[in-house]
Amino acid sequence: MLEAPMKILILIAFICPFSLAFGADFYSNSLNDYNILSKATWKPIKVKRNYIQYELAKNISEGPRKLEFNYTFYRARKKRQGELLILFPTISGVTVLEKTLAKYFSNRGVDVVIPVSMVRDFKFNSDTVKAMDEGFWRSIIQTSSVLKDLRRVRDYKKTYVMGGSQGGTRAAMILGRGLNIDKAYTFVAGGDFAKIFAQSKVQKVKDLRTNHMNALGLRSAELYENYLRENIKFHPEENCSRRKSKLKMLIATRDSSVPTATQVSLWKGCGYPERQSIETGHVLGVLSMWWYRKKALEYFRL
Repeated sequence: MLEAPMKILILIAFICPFSLAFGADFYSNSLNDYNILSKATWKPIKVKRNYIQYELAKNISEGPRKLEFNYTFYRARKKRQGELLILFPTISGVTVLEKTLAKYFSNRGVDVVIPVSMVRDFKFNSDTVKAMDEGFWRSIIQTSSVLKDLRRVRDYKKTYVMGGSQGGTRAAMILGRGLNIDKAYTFVAGGDFAKIFAQSKVQKVKDLRTNHMNALGLRSAELYENYLRENIKFHPEENCSRRKSKLKMLIATRDSSVPTATQVSLWKGCGYPERQSIETGHVLGVLSMWWYRKKALEYFRL
């Protein structure tokens, strides 16, 4: 069977079976060898009038390997009422959009942490789908662990999550994990991972699909979607269905990057929360995070 090496943006996080009181179903057997090696280290990199920007890092073990996971943290210098926003980046990573949003919220008294995705090398073969599942789980653990660290040193009365595209899906995924999230706002976030990976027109996803299909000997996107549907074990709809947080979702009705049908699937899986629909495609849907920033802050603080 062919193996095609490729660098791809993977959601990396870690697991510690003793760190959070989740049910046994939370843990994938393949992740049992993840252990936290250190608390987050803080490195101030920018001091502004209304916020201080830090780089946070945590070390974990992944079997015999040691990995470092990073976050960008904006500590508001004028705390309003002890608020934290977890801002999940898109597949493009921490861009001007995320940085600008973080500054907007921290300037108004809200601490902001951005979990930074990492680039990994891996090979495409019959085990690739397992690596995909692990990546989804690691995203949750990455978030839950840094949240524990931040709550240890800062007194938060409210915690919010927000993200667009892949970041919106990550935000929805953690809502059913017992992390005491008060409110969430997602933009063009999708469920039904099999359909996303088989149909998305995002170039990074198309590259993954082509390499994975070639390795598996599959000749059509339909066959690939069926294969993923049978083999992917992680489903964001299942996680979100257990949410206790208040959730608001924005759906783009002309989206081919995170197909609109997958956005509706996640909305249904999350229990039909408050929904906005906009007649646009994916890029403008993601940029809506900036246009709706004031409404998002008002929504969080209601």
